[in-house]
Amino acid sequence: VHEDGPEMQVSCFDLAKFVAAHKRVILKMDAEGAEYKLLPRLIEEGLDKDLYLAWIEWHEPWEARDELVEKLACPVETWIW
Repeated sequence: VHEDGPEMQVSCFDLAKFVAAHKRVILKMDAEGAEYKLLPRLIEEGLDKDLYLAWIEWHEPWEARDELVEKLACPVETWIW
C-alpha cells in the first residue's frame, strides 16, 4: 500500500524497443524523474537519433537535465505543465 493510497498497477512497455520499431518518433515524456533512467538508455543504444523531437517535463535534479540535453542527438523542448 502506497502512503498516498492503494498501490496501483500500470501497463508498461520497453521505450527503447518502441523507438527502434517506429522511426522518427516524437517523444512526449512526463516520467516523474524516471527520465534520468529512460533517456540514457536511448542514448546508449543510439536510438535518440531516431527521435524527431523529445518534449520533456523535467524534474529534479536540474543539473542532470543539462547533461542529458547536451548528449541527446535530437531536438529537445521543455514541456512545462
